[in-house]
Formats: sequence, structure tokens, C-alpha cells
Amino acid sequence: LGVRVDHHEIFGNETSPRAYLVWQATPELTIKGGYGEAFKAPTLKQISSNYVGAEGPHTFYGNDNIRPETSHSFELAADYRIGHLTLRGTLFQNKVKDLIYLRLLRQQGIRNFYQYDNVNRATVRGAELGLSWAFAPGFKWNNDLTLLRTKDSNSGVELTGRPRQVLHSQLQWQGAWGLSARLG
Repeated sequence: LGVRVDHHEIFGNETSPRAYLVWQATPELTIKGGYGEAFKAPTLKQISSNYVGAEGPHTFYGNDNIRPETSHSFELAADYRIGHLTLRGTLFQNKVKDLIYLRLLRQQGIRNFYQYDNVNRATVRGAELGLSWAFAPGFKWNNDLTLLRTKDSNSGVELTGRPRQVLHSQLQWQGAWGLSARLG
């Protein structure tokens, strides 16, 4: 059990509770699940109508009317260890109020112009699958695949600009005297 209290000078106070259970069913199998709430205030760039940023072929505008995000999240996960291998799986659902996103204003040639805005209500559902392999002393290879479905809960339309799949791979080395290195 936990609680986080945020104080923001513009948006005031926000309390975010969390409850999580972990059950080690066998020495190899661990099952986890929980519920949590979250608060995310807009950044200075997002909340300032004076902000204009250009990155590559994109231009971004701030928005004085942007609101902070709040969310309610559920997840269920399992980890299974077989010798030097660990398999992981997680299912999750997030209900987000005032999701901060980039709204496309217009296109001019190859340049896109966006403004930070809110989606009134959004649903983010997905699964995370992972595999870790400790293949030699001090070496571990981690691989994680995230599958996402995001939609505007009011219209049912899928949100653009969000990845449907993300694959992350990382090679880790842990040596003596606390030395370590990562590639990924």
C-alpha cells in the first residue's frame, strides 16, 4: 500500500493511492497484481502559449488551457524462472482523464504543426512480454515487447502518434567492485 501527494503551484494538490499484491506461488512462479492512481502535470513547454519549438520537420506550440492528466490503472503480472531464464508477462489497463497529446493543426509541405492538447477520456490497454537470459557469469540479456491499444473513450477512435508495439533489448554486464555496463 502506498500514497503519493503532489503539490503543484498552478493545479493544487493531488493524492494518488496505490495497492499491490505479490504472491510467490512456487519458488519459480511469482504472481503480482494491483491498482494505482496517478497525476501528471503538464511541462512548462506544454502549458505556455508563448512556447514554439521546432524539431526536425515538426513545430510544436504550447497551450495555456492544457489540464493535468489523472489516471486509474489495473495490472496483473507473472514472472516464471527456469534456471538462467526468466519469463515475464503483464496485462494492464489505464483509464486516463485529460490525456496530454499532440493535436495536428496543419501540414505545410513536409512540415507538421502541432499543439499540446488534452483528450477528455482515454483508455490504454496492453500487454508486456519479457525474457531475460543470464547466459554467462555477470552477463544478462533482457528483451521486452510491449503491445498497446490506445483510444479516445468518448469517440472510440484510436489515438494517433502512439506506438502499437515497442521492442527493447539490452545486454548487461555486472563486474567486480560495482562496475557495470549496458548496451541497448
